[in-house]
This record gives sequence, structure tokens and C-alpha cells, in this order.
Amino acid sequence: MTEAAIPTLDQTILERHSIRKFLPTPVPRDLVDEALALAQHAPSNSNIQPWRLVFASGAARDRLKEALYKVADHEAPGATHPRPAQSLRALPL
Repeated sequence: MTEAAIPTLDQTILERHSIRKFLPTPVPRDLVDEALALAQHAPSNSNIQPWRLVFASGAARDRLKEALYKVADHEAPGATHPRPAQSLRALPL
């Protein structure tokens, strides 16, 4: 890789963006497997690799999503009272 091809810190920070809306199209399993194989090389503090992954689809995904919404609605960090249930359910997940 040439020096000109390496992005600067400024470029990396300024060009970074977040995606908050996703397509309803499922991600092909082989692409997920490839991403996980690459992610195994990501650094972690003291190589503790603290991540845990859950793959769910269909009815199992819907049940998991509802359970996570329920917990988030009532246990939001810093919340002094439960948030309205609609607040998170309105998100396109």
C-alpha cells in the first residue's frame, strides 16, 4: 500500500458515518461467516475477546427483539422513570 493510499486520521474521522436504518433483506450466511472470520483478528484488551454473538431470524428474532425492547424501555441508563414502550418499537429494526 502506498503512503498516498493510507487515509489520514482527519480523513478517517471526517468520513466516518453511522447507519441507523437497514434494509429488510437478510444478509447471506457466507457473508456473515466471512465477516466473523475477519473479526477474529480484531484486537481486544489483553486478548480477552469479550464479545458474544447471537444469530436469530424469523419468530425467534421477533421474540428476542421484543424482550430487548422490554428491558430497554424499563431499564434505560440514567432514566428516572420507564420510557414509553413506543419509543424503541418505532425504530426500524
